[in-house]
Amino acid sequence: MRRLNVCVRGLPEERSTSGEDSLELLERVHCVLRELTGRDVDIVECYRVGRVTPSRPRPVIVSFIELCDKLLVLRAKRVLYSQDCPASLRSIRIYHDLSPGQMDWKFRLRPAYEYFLSRDIRVIWRNGYRLFAFLEGAWTEFFPQACLIT
Repeated sequence: MRRLNVCVRGLPEERSTSGEDSLELLERVHCVLRELTGRDVDIVECYRVGRVTPSRPRPVIVSFIELCDKLLVLRAKRVLYSQDCPASLRSIRIYHDLSPGQMDWKFRLRPAYEYFLSRDIRVIWRNGYRLFAFLEGAWTEFFPQACLIT
């Protein structure tokens, strides 16, 4: 169930001959989340996804026991983009775990997102793939052109 998952990118991957142990990965994820949130967060499981490439580590899918723990992590991730980010977390990025359909939706909305940013219009992603812009004093949701019926 993706609702309780996040995707952690940039966590270095152990490239030894024996590979990365699942318990070792779980401990490393625990340490990152503890440093990020300031407390222990209960995790059901975590595992790497995608193809192995020498140039970058594969993303890690982290499943939480409770939704409140996921929300705590997503709220705390703003530290990763600030000047105050600890050195041990600088390469880390955290996202909602999106389905392929949601990723396609977000990809189609990316030009609108870039347009709003270039015009200094406040814009946010909600739930990882829903695009909202603050226009004329109200938040307005945008949809990909391909999804609109004409």
